[in-house]
Amino acid sequence: MNMHRSTVSTAEAAFLAGLSERKINQAVDDRILPDNLYEKHARNRRFTPMAAAFAKFYFDTEDIIVANTRKTILNTLLDRIQKLHEEDRNGILMLRATGRKKTWQIHPNEFIEIDFNSFITDTKSRFKQLEEMDKVIERNPSIMQGEAVFKGTRVPVHLVLEYLKAGESLKALQEDYPFLTENKIELAKLYNALHPKRGRPKSVKLAHSDF
Repeated sequence: MNMHRSTVSTAEAAFLAGLSERKINQAVDDRILPDNLYEKHARNRRFTPMAAAFAKFYFDTEDIIVANTRKTILNTLLDRIQKLHEEDRNGILMLRATGRKKTWQIHPNEFIEIDFNSFITDTKSRFKQLEEMDKVIERNPSIMQGEAVFKGTRVPVHLVLEYLKAGESLKALQEDYPFLTENKIELAKLYNALHPKRGRPKSVKLAHSDF
């Protein structure tokens, strides 16, 4: 996987936003997300990391802000981002920069004041988990026929998780695989939730829990 992500999958966007994949797809199908935040014509949808923050705001505030106002807020924010220099714009869309504080302060009317930064902060925290996962787990066609393995080893992720599910302790596994740590196990669980083996349903509980 790319260590410096510019886009994420639907499942990953759902994890970043703390939403279901259905909600993320709804954000595209109902034209909630501005077009610039996702690839529309790809076989598998890809999203900028910022798209997750936009989706999170839209659905988390649905009980207090009407739909049209929420869409107006998102379009206003994107317009501000688009006016930035390319380097700053790309950094913000990929959650590598936060921009100036006033960029995220919105006053859609005299009664409402929105500070969008809190939605970015939460999404960015989860995005760092994805990037940490990329440093620990890899898929390479030349290693174990493309199975997901712990980086620098030939140990499949699913194998370790199956041992744990069967009741094996981490301490016992470390006798054979001393590189394993609690953190790597948690990242493996996250990877498994976001990339289940074919025929195995995604674990919504795992995909949207805090690690």
